[in-house]
Amino acid sequence: MFSRLSRRQLLTGGVAASATLLLAGCGAGWPAGDPPGSPDAESSPRTITDPTGRRVAVPADPQAVLGFYTTDIDIPITLGFTALAPSQPVRDGYASWPSYFPDEPLEGIEPFVNYPEFNYEAVLAAGPDLILNGLAHDESTAERLAAIAPTLSYNGFDGQDWRVHAEANAALLGRTAEWQAWTDTYAAQVAEAKDRIKASAAADWTVATVGHLDGVVHVGGSRVPLAGFTDLGMSLHPLMTSEGSSFSTEKLGELETVDAAFMSVTAGEAGQESHEATLTALEESPIWRDLPFVRNNRIFTFDLEMTFGSPNGHAAFIDAVTTTLLEAS
Repeated sequence: MFSRLSRRQLLTGGVAASATLLLAGCGAGWPAGDPPGSPDAESSPRTITDPTGRRVAVPADPQAVLGFYTTDIDIPITLGFTALAPSQPVRDGYASWPSYFPDEPLEGIEPFVNYPEFNYEAVLAAGPDLILNGLAHDESTAERLAAIAPTLSYNGFDGQDWRVHAEANAALLGRTAEWQAWTDTYAAQVAEAKDRIKASAAADWTVATVGHLDGVVHVGGSRVPLAGFTDLGMSLHPLMTSEGSSFSTEKLGELETVDAAFMSVTAGEAGQESHEATLTALEESPIWRDLPFVRNNRIFTFDLEMTFGSPNGHAAFIDAVTTTLLEAS
């Protein structure tokens, strides 16, 4: 039996700068509305059409921007919106913002729980003048939020790389230069990380994200880890796909070729206790105990919030994976 403390490392760590790879074919040109330099463009709202087909009057200089989900907050921060609503949402289980979010833009801002139950009353109380809503897979959110403030709604969980939506939103909000600058920063971060990993023993490791709930094993399906490992040039287990795979513990032998497994954990004591319970359940399986990444103490954890797709979350994942692989190799 191996030591739990020696075979887990929490993937956290600060990220000073983060950006995403610019994806071809998205966000070219100025969106529908007043182009820069047109009469009254600097003081009047611009009317845009968001991805749900709704017309939105975007304030020229919003003073209380709100993200309807935690990852939505990260987009305007990255795009240079400095005036945020005085309260912003977090998901259930989080007392505050993810540790890798920048401190300064969120200083003095109070969190409120807005997932999995939507707290429209708290949104209204925050007094936003512009809302970014990435949860438009629930179509009712776009309509209800539009009654509170101008809302740019989109389905951020449609299976696409989150960067497609982020780039398109940057164009709609007139912030393509900020997005490009951040993209360049991320590209430089990835290039440096790839070189460091390539020079280590981890260069040849096959990686996968692994989860377990109620006797069912889950592999893949998480957008940021899949994209992040791909950006880093890591070798992916065949089950590491965007659709993901689920199977019983009797089939754990399919993970025989995984050299390093990554498991998402909700931040905080409750999340760590849940992770401990998951490992305890898995350790009942002799197949699990005999897997190479288990025997070699290569089970690593990372903040669940990173998986949902946002600039600082994605860059934090790259930073943490790089550090962890280098330390473990």
